[in-house]
Amino acid sequence: MFDAIRQFSDRLLGRGDAAITVPVMDGALKPNRALDDAEVVATLPDIDDLATDGATLFAAAGAVLYRLEAGRPVELRRFDAAITALAVHSASLLAVALGGKQVLLLSRSAAGWTETAHLDRLGDAPLHCVNALSFETEECLLLTDGSARRGPDDWCRDLMEKGRSGRVGRWRFGGNRGAGGAEGASDRTELLADRLEHAYGVMRLGDAPVYSESWRHRVVRLPTAAATGAAGAAGGPSRPLLADLPGYPSRMAPAARGGFWLTCFVCRTQLVEFVLREVAYRTRMLDTVDPLY
Repeated sequence: MFDAIRQFSDRLLGRGDAAITVPVMDGALKPNRALDDAEVVATLPDIDDLATDGATLFAAAGAVLYRLEAGRPVELRRFDAAITALAVHSASLLAVALGGKQVLLLSRSAAGWTETAHLDRLGDAPLHCVNALSFETEECLLLTDGSARRGPDDWCRDLMEKGRSGRVGRWRFGGNRGAGGAEGASDRTELLADRLEHAYGVMRLGDAPVYSESWRHRVVRLPTAAATGAAGAAGGPSRPLLADLPGYPSRMAPAARGGFWLTCFVCRTQLVEFVLREVAYRTRMLDTVDPLY
């Protein structure tokens, strides 16, 4: 009851979640030329994700997985669907998400990179929009499934629909490696958080996982119980680490000196914030305007 009254008051007064103000980029977020001045080590069409084991850099571009050797991209494997997320544990163990709907665990052998396990469900529901992966241990993978309705390339429509079907999960694959399949794989998954407004990025930070929730412009730390998969972990209190960011947060990676790097894949604007609050206009736009615009 209190939440309903607060939401009505916010809409009436234009504050809280109903405000259309956007935080300025200041302090650590102040604009700079770091990316403009960075050395270009390779140019790949449709590049989407990068991962490293600390020594070797891997890249996903379209349906092709690459490894960078002496500044030169070397094709490792070509798939039948676009790679939508990539994670590396070591030079001989990595994971890829294909088309947002399945995750493959790959191991390197004399014969090349071969599939040793795969996952296409998180609990009882199929994967639909896997957009970020992160190894928690050598036998455990964290993942975000951004939306149950829209695929990774359709994020703009999920934003305009105010989607709230994202999930964060954990896949324990240790007992299934070498099986070449996913028998019982869903039994080794844990739902760590659901009903999220576009989950897009996850990693282990200290004693618990953290994840990005794009449409709420925040990074959230899961309860410590989620670190071990204790019963009730998904329903415990979560704690925002970062809130009201000026962009839509997405993938993250551990930083060498502690903490983590965070990407924001699009900046927020007052125009978009305004449109998101105009239900009739937004609905008509979704029905009549090409998603490209």
